[in-house]
Amino acid sequence: MDKKRIEETFWVTPKPKQKCPEFLRQYGLWIFSWHMDYTAPPGPPGVRRYYEFYSFSHMHGGKGWFASENAPTVEVSPGDAVLVGPGFRHGYRGLDDNYIEDSVSFFGPVADQMAQAGMIPNAVFQLGRDRRLLPIIELVRDPSLASQYRANIMLQQLIVEAFLSRRHENAGGRNSRLDQLIAKINAAPSHWWTVDELADSSGLSKSHFRRIFHAHTGMNPKEYILNSKINYAANLLISSGRSVQDVAAEVGFSDPFHFSRVFKSLIGLSPSGYIHQFSPVPQPESGC
Repeated sequence: MDKKRIEETFWVTPKPKQKCPEFLRQYGLWIFSWHMDYTAPPGPPGVRRYYEFYSFSHMHGGKGWFASENAPTVEVSPGDAVLVGPGFRHGYRGLDDNYIEDSVSFFGPVADQMAQAGMIPNAVFQLGRDRRLLPIIELVRDPSLASQYRANIMLQQLIVEAFLSRRHENAGGRNSRLDQLIAKINAAPSHWWTVDELADSSGLSKSHFRRIFHAHTGMNPKEYILNSKINYAANLLISSGRSVQDVAAEVGFSDPFHFSRVFKSLIGLSPSGYIHQFSPVPQPESGC
């Protein structure tokens, strides 16, 4: 079916007409629209639209339905999320009640790569009752470079976390408690977790926890925590424009010289060398 015919059949929501900010074009991801407490009123189920971008919505009130081609219509409840990509034909609205959601819309090559890796499901999945998109929306409302970059990083982390959670649920929930614990570690880069804390959170003895943690990650807890911090720091160094001292503090190091030593031992480059080698360079003009 050609595009004209599709547009006669479906409600097509296009990409924004405004130009993508240059620093976000270089990053490769642009969150260009967002809603808090958006209300979709009740309506009869049906597949009636597609987007030219990615949409991530998280329902936190009311009841709803979600429909897509070649799949049965499903009910959507508070805590459920809908994540769909460009061209995916679907529909969702309230079901005998308003559908109340938070949502972000975005596009760019970073999102395309995540979709190709299977992280964007074009489906409904459980995300939990906490309003996980609100911190992202609060950041992206601030037009400063630092807030925009941090919103992008948080969105990517949330998509990856949801993908890993779905993968293990589909595998029967194996290691689900450990995966939730690992997600907590990655979500709190400034915190220095102790083995006692982690073992207590997992309900295991320290020795048993160490064994299953190493079997699951290939690292002992201390190694994993350091690698998580340094990987997060490496992303910030080339995406946020912040100083080495600020990034060190962000990941829990009070001494930037200690941070630099640890960074070099794990990455193979000093923080300044890493910035020099991997900071994005201007590219020929194109869309996000």
